[in-house]
Amino acid sequence: MRKLFILPLLILATACNDTTPVEPELALSPEMAVAQTEGGMGVMESAVGSGHFAPFSEDVNGFAFNALKKADGTVKGQATMQVRVAGTYWKLDIDCLAVSGNVAVVSGAVSRTSTPFVGVGGWFAMEDNGEGGIAEADRITGFYGILPDFLPTPEYCHEVIQDIDAYLAPFGVKWNEVIRGNVQVKGG
Repeated sequence: MRKLFILPLLILATACNDTTPVEPELALSPEMAVAQTEGGMGVMESAVGSGHFAPFSEDVNGFAFNALKKADGTVKGQATMQVRVAGTYWKLDIDCLAVSGNVAVVSGAVSRTSTPFVGVGGWFAMEDNGEGGIAEADRITGFYGILPDFLPTPEYCHEVIQDIDAYLAPFGVKWNEVIRGNVQVKGG
């Protein structure tokens, strides 16, 4: 596994005071995001979702994302994460999607943020645990940034999915249950 110096942007975000809200165009339900982007265009894998998670007891963060991988290998997608306690947000242009069973990892570059970190790379993972009352809660990791000198290639998420826990280990925060939301992973 290639050693990269990974910078947890969520920790750095607490120093910022901008209260710009999450962008409304990403506030789609997972079903709407797939319906608007899939449309029979040879989509092989997808990961979509929105909701909230609380990495610390009173810190509830919001997220919305959609990522699609076509038969030709191209990946398109966007993600927004909002750190409410810090009043910050991150918008990621997704260029990598890796799916293994019910788990997916996405990565890309930050295109907009309320912090000075535009252009920094980042990744996060999600786990789809099914639908309905008997299903376990879906899970999501926090958003992890990568120092600009080590901007990920479009294949970076394929490295991470091989051993997600090893990439999360330096930060002590692993998976978070999705609150009032849903994650859907298809393909792989």
